[in-house]
Amino acid sequence: MEQYLEVVGRGAATQAPDRLDLHISVTLVATDVGDALTGLADKVVALGTALREAGLADADIRTTGSNLGEEYSGHDAEGRRSAGFRASQDLLIRLGDLDRASEVVSAALAAVGDAFRLGHLAWSLADEVPLVDLAREAAYADAAEKAAKLAALAGARVGGLIRVTEGEGYGGGVPRLMTAKADPSFAAERGESRVEVSLTTRWTLVP
Repeated sequence: MEQYLEVVGRGAATQAPDRLDLHISVTLVATDVGDALTGLADKVVALGTALREAGLADADIRTTGSNLGEEYSGHDAEGRRSAGFRASQDLLIRLGDLDRASEVVSAALAAVGDAFRLGHLAWSLADEVPLVDLAREAAYADAAEKAAKLAALAGARVGGLIRVTEGEGYGGGVPRLMTAKADPSFAAERGESRVEVSLTTRWTLVP
């Protein structure tokens, strides 16, 4: 019966993110529904024009949601007091040139003023594949080293690789934000994208 040993190799690789997603919204309150929707449309058009003039392409600007509802400003004898209607639209702005983040936000503010809302930021990699490849190579080297050491402890040596499975343990290709790195032009912490890969390997054990 063939003898074998099984080990899990873990590897990681890091890289500064090269893409930033800005999740923003435009919101407007008006006395009636029609004015709210019309006013919002005008603001969104102005925003789109300003962003394109700032160098963004159509593919970098995407509406992700919209909302219309009644706005209240307190209570009176009859219950909640209506203050009009609030219309809003959520957008995702994707930046490949991180040095222009401050410029883009300034352009958005100038276009819509107090109607501008900044939701959250999301750093990412435009192409994660090379980083995953590096992490995978490190995981394989870790597995091979562990196998050799375990075999030696058993008074044997490692033979050939029987099988390998990716994704156990740490998980395959999981991006994580790590060490902070400030971007002074936008007062945001870029950090580093970290990818972790694990490989479950099985090797023949040679006496």
